[in-house]
Amino acid sequence: MGVGAVRAEKNGPRTIDLDLLLFGDAVLNTPRLQIPHLGLTQRDFMLLPLLEIAPEVQHPVLRIPLATLAQDVIDRQIIRRCDTE
Repeated sequence: MGVGAVRAEKNGPRTIDLDLLLFGDAVLNTPRLQIPHLGLTQRDFMLLPLLEIAPEVQHPVLRIPLATLAQDVIDRQIIRRCDTE
């Protein structure tokens, strides 16, 4: 939260929220940044949009296609595509 993200309440909305899901095949694990994102394999709101723009990508640690991981997502949410056209 080094870019000024502020939470008024625990687990409440933040003024900025940017999740870095992947960076090529990079794997990084520091106290402030984990790549790939730790929740990537558990949340469909992360996986499904990523699959739209990069359907061929594999998880850089698990070496499993993201499409396969999306079938086993634990945290399912209602996701709707917002078309601007």
